[in-house]
Amino acid sequence: MKLAYAVPLVGDCPGQVLKYHLRAVADASRLVEEVKMVVPIGVCPWDRAREVAVGNALELGCDWLWFVDADTAVPPGAFELLMESMDKAQVISGHYVRRGWPYTSVWSKHVDGVKGGRVYFQTTAAEGVHEITTTGMGCALINLRWCQQNLKEPWFYYKSALDGDQAVMEDLYFCGKVREAGGKILGDARVRCRHLMAPEFVDDDNMLELRKKNVEDRNAAYTAELIAKEQA
Repeated sequence: MKLAYAVPLVGDCPGQVLKYHLRAVADASRLVEEVKMVVPIGVCPWDRAREVAVGNALELGCDWLWFVDADTAVPPGAFELLMESMDKAQVISGHYVRRGWPYTSVWSKHVDGVKGGRVYFQTTAAEGVHEITTTGMGCALINLRWCQQNLKEPWFYYKSALDGDQAVMEDLYFCGKVREAGGKILGDARVRCRHLMAPEFVDDDNMLELRKKNVEDRNAAYTAELIAKEQA
């Protein structure tokens, strides 16, 4: 079994995260026949970078593709935990939160029939493995062979609002294709990643404080604006 460890890069890999990438590759190398590094450099936009990573992984004869973004720090043993559930799904994501407001998990689930349509809810979990609808690709293990057999290209595509519809990020587009082809996506809450928001990480420990500070800053700015208008 061969694994492609994919890190799309624009610029350099942050020094704060480099040791986590090295450890993740070392951990995975003990469990698979070979780990191939796939690092598209300076390929933009992101959908193109992920497509290049997929193509490289297939050319290298890999069976699994593990996307770990350059700003994402995965915990020790992450690959082994993700692999435990790969017989039940085609994509498994580790847990991490957005590095900006509202600092919520990148996982979501949809509910049909709400006001006559489909509504997506951001979701999270403190433990266990759960079926989800979409996820970011910051820490996502993909069954590459299944996708090769069941998905048509492109796998990743950023759909902008200029296309005449709601904008769709490339990772959500990919998740939609997987589900349409009968695949399942899981979120593993045991794999608690950290997301670099230079110079610090945003994670479970500080996301509530960051939300609070963001609200306070917004309220202060709004108050200052009102005062300025009154004095004008």
